[in-house]
Amino acid sequence: ALAAAALVLAAQDEKDEELVKRYYAVDKVYFDFIKKNLDSLNFSELSYSLLYFGLTMKYSLQKEKELLGADIRKKLLDNCGKDDLCLPSTHYEAPKGSALADLIYTMNWFYTAMVFFEKELPSAEGREWLGKFSEFLADIQDSSAQKELHGCWRGMYDISNKSWGGGD
Repeated sequence: ALAAAALVLAAQDEKDEELVKRYYAVDKVYFDFIKKNLDSLNFSELSYSLLYFGLTMKYSLQKEKELLGADIRKKLLDNCGKDDLCLPSTHYEAPKGSALADLIYTMNWFYTAMVFFEKELPSAEGREWLGKFSEFLADIQDSSAQKELHGCWRGMYDISNKSWGGGD
């Protein structure tokens, strides 16, 4: 997602028309991949896709990215916990669970994606989620006395136990 987005963004200043065509070819291949595999993507992968749409839709495939991106945003928001606003942890390299805030593969990317996507295609539900999740992020910053950890997010936050870790 980030590589495809980087190419679309690089194309905006590129003078070599042949290179620009190749950049947009990658963009189209990635867009088609998302569209074809949408139902099999986990929440992390959907978040990466939404970030890609938010960064690139004003430059290419705008209508298609708006429509598919809005569907992805809805799917992600519909799967967030009602109280904690987090998506269940579903990434294959992370512990799985509905009470785990995965800040390595999922929630960090979903949050960033929502910032960019909402800028391009605002929604009341998205803005409300962003405001509340921003508060959640501030609340769960590490408050330990360890200087190197104080104020950070350490990867996996166990919402039920209000503690960092959530798996091994």
